[in-house]
Amino acid sequence: MTRSGAIFACALTAAILGVLSAYAQPGGSPVGRDASDGENAGLRLLTNNQVQKELQLTDEQRVQILTLTMELRENRGMVGQRLTEILTSAQLRRLKEIRLQVEGPAALNRPDMIKALDLSLVQCAQLRALQDQVRARVQEFVDRTKGMSTEERQAMMPEILVKLEQMRKETTGRAIEVLTPQQREMFEKLQGAKISLDTPPPPPKAAPKEVPAEKKEAPAEKTDKSQ
Repeated sequence: MTRSGAIFACALTAAILGVLSAYAQPGGSPVGRDASDGENAGLRLLTNNQVQKELQLTDEQRVQILTLTMELRENRGMVGQRLTEILTSAQLRRLKEIRLQVEGPAALNRPDMIKALDLSLVQCAQLRALQDQVRARVQEFVDRTKGMSTEERQAMMPEILVKLEQMRKETTGRAIEVLTPQQREMFEKLQGAKISLDTPPPPPKAAPKEVPAEKKEAPAEKTDKSQ
């Protein structure tokens, strides 16, 4: 694969993971991920203006969040402790609810959710099988772009994003079906009041090829009428 092809594959994978959340993450499992991943996800949410308004962050808290984001580059393990120092208990609780809404059924893989909903081993196995199926389909999208030009890949992105959204809805429905009615009710309750967050816009279409300089017509020379 060429360098440009590898870069595009990474970008496409990132877009896919953004749509499918934790279901498509390589190496994921129903027993959850490292705790710092969840804390970092919460910090990323805190950089969203709508989330900041929802939590009614003060100007001082906004500055502290920005500072923490910069510090995260050097020390990933400090996020959880720092967030408890910056946010109130009510803000932390609401942030957890918003994060749960954003992750959707993918959050069912988290240890805290497995415990909260009392998921059985059979249910965890079903969720793992669903996760593996989604990951395989994600890889198909990545494989389809191999050997294509940059223009061809960019032209495919709108179609791929539509299919990804369809896959997300299908996956959500199948994951929810794994839960019992009581677990579904609890899962919904844990998400709190619904909040609508802006989704990133689709990638721009490929720009038209620029005509080489030697093929462009030279502008007509202006005549000096004063002569």
